[in-house]
Amino acid sequence: MPASFDPVTHAPHTTTRLFTVPENLRHLTSEQLKSLTESFRTWFREAESGRFEQARARIFFLYQLLRYSGARLGEILSVDETRDIDFDSGIIRITGEDGTHRSVIIPDTVTRDLLNFLERGGDHGIRTTFFHLDQGYVRRKFREQAERSGLPRELLCPQVLRDSRAVELLQGGAPVPAVRAMLGLGRSGVTERYLAMNEADMKWLMQGVLDREMRKKTSARNSFIGTVTGIRSGTIMSEVQMTTAAGYRLVSVITNESMHGLGVAPGRTLNATIKAPWVIVSREQDVGTTSTRNRLQGTITRINSGDISAEVVGILDDGSGLCALITDGSVRDLGLSPGDRVWFLFKAFSVILNAV
Repeated sequence: MPASFDPVTHAPHTTTRLFTVPENLRHLTSEQLKSLTESFRTWFREAESGRFEQARARIFFLYQLLRYSGARLGEILSVDETRDIDFDSGIIRITGEDGTHRSVIIPDTVTRDLLNFLERGGDHGIRTTFFHLDQGYVRRKFREQAERSGLPRELLCPQVLRDSRAVELLQGGAPVPAVRAMLGLGRSGVTERYLAMNEADMKWLMQGVLDREMRKKTSARNSFIGTVTGIRSGTIMSEVQMTTAAGYRLVSVITNESMHGLGVAPGRTLNATIKAPWVIVSREQDVGTTSTRNRLQGTITRINSGDISAEVVGILDDGSGLCALITDGSVRDLGLSPGDRVWFLFKAFSVILNAV
């Protein structure tokens, strides 16, 4: 099914199935990865401030790096935490088997927890070699999580974690070149190893493309391209201001999670869309009486009236189109006609942001 949008969070609902995973590929689902992470976390916390704290911490944080970086076990075992981890940006520098380097972003919660542990002395003086462990010891500790997590022992190994991360990213919509670069893979064999495509997948994919094309055609008049010119963040929500090429300033309020997911930052180009039922039409003399943040003046080009609702179509001074869906009674009460100059108003919570 194609992507849709949550009117509350403004975040895209993306399907969890992009393509079929080959039957011979051993991997963990996102839910299984979550269970395994909780199993490791509980195991680690049971030893906090005890004699096994450091040993379990090294395994737990090594697991976290493997789980989110998709790196090979040998690559993580060679990490120097004082040199290869940028704790501020959540970036880990990985040296590949061929000596090349790549930078991988992992959740900042992982790097923050690791830094807190190290700074309070949890490393017990073994800085620079915190992750330098024996491979056999690491594999054994992974298999020991089978009973705790309820997962098969044969799936609890670093290679399965690596394959699981690749599948997770590809099914989440990450481009193949990005996954290839993140995992340090060659140009060939990525899709063949991690993805298969059957007839049902092909139909689903093409239907999604067609649906998006039709959605663009029908909603283009309530769509604006602009750059981010201001961000004001709160505890849960953030206010994002963007400016179009014509100088129109639009304001959207989205969740912080959605903002980070879209990579919103000053100067970033975004697409803003507003559904027609969320657009209010007002006469010029009434514009000051509303609390809506977004106010664009334009000229009505046509009114398509129905039994209950009416579609008011207008054009802004830069040629952009706007459409509002209001009641036919509102059209009569406001005395709206083609050629009238009006204000199109919509709240900040009604503006959906999309990455371009």
